[in-house]
Amino acid sequence: FLGGGNAGAATISAALRSLKKRDDVKAVVLRVDSPGGSASASEDIWKAVTEVQESGRPVVVSMGGVAASGGYYVAASADAILAEPTTITGSIGAFAGRFTFQNLYEKLGVTTELSGRGRMANMFSISKPMDPMEWERFDALAQDVYRRFVEKVAEGRGMSVEEVEAVASGRVWSGEDALEQGLIDQ
Repeated sequence: FLGGGNAGAATISAALRSLKKRDDVKAVVLRVDSPGGSASASEDIWKAVTEVQESGRPVVVSMGGVAASGGYYVAASADAILAEPTTITGSIGAFAGRFTFQNLYEKLGVTTELSGRGRMANMFSISKPMDPMEWERFDALAQDVYRRFVEKVAEGRGMSVEEVEAVASGRVWSGEDALEQGLIDQ
């Protein structure tokens, strides 16, 4: 649709997992050129990268023009991370939001009826705004994604959580600056 090719988490994860089974594969170079996306998709690819490593094969990440957010997440455990001096790198953070169409539904005369079991059953319904308790839970979920991201970077880069926090919080770095911050190797 936009004139470029894309590969999703299922495709990339399956390809990585197939490589760990092949005797003729001694190492894997993973090219990352992504502004990010779904945290669960990034987690799937990250897991596949670690499975390749557990099979005894090193993984080297080569970053294209952008390796931010989920693009950096998938690289975090690599044995080596390479980038161009101008590669947009990092954005170690988590962003979450939710739309509500309640006002639009009212203008259109559409009514909805929600049913669910449990206090948070309709938390993600687009038919109503979240109440304060739901927002609190939603924020906790986003903070958990962020915490796991920071921990994966800390472990993969041999840094403390505090060192990662100092360069995280959604900030982006050029490849040159990312090298100085310890986010890439070369």
